[in-house]
Amino acid sequence: MSVANFIGTILLALYLFMTSRSRVNTGRIDKLETHTDGRIDKLEQHFSQQVSEHDKRFERIEEHNKHVPTHEDFKRVYDKINVQSDQLNRLAGESRSQNETLKLIHQYLLSEGKK
Repeated sequence: MSVANFIGTILLALYLFMTSRSRVNTGRIDKLETHTDGRIDKLEQHFSQQVSEHDKRFERIEEHNKHVPTHEDFKRVYDKINVQSDQLNRLAGESRSQNETLKLIHQYLLSEGKK
C-alpha cells in the first residue's frame, strides 16, 4: 500500500509538473504573441505611412513630368535644326562662289587695267 501511495504521489507530482509547465509555456507564448502583434501593427502603420508619402512624391513627379518635352518634341526641334543647318551650308556655299566670282572680276579688272 505504501508503495502504491508512493507511486501515486510521484505520478501526481509528474502530472502537476507537466500541467503547470504547460500553463507557464502557454502564458509565455501568449505574452510573446501579444508583444509581436503590437510590433507588427507598429511596422504596418510605419510602412503604410511611408508608402503614402512615396505615393504623394510619385504623384508630384508625374505631375511635373507632364510638362517635360517628349521624344516627339525633340524630334521636331531636331528636324528644324537640320533644315537650318542645310540652309546655312547652302548659304556658305553661295558665299564662297560669290567670293570666287568677285576674285575673278577683281583679277580681270586688274589685268585689263594694265593693257
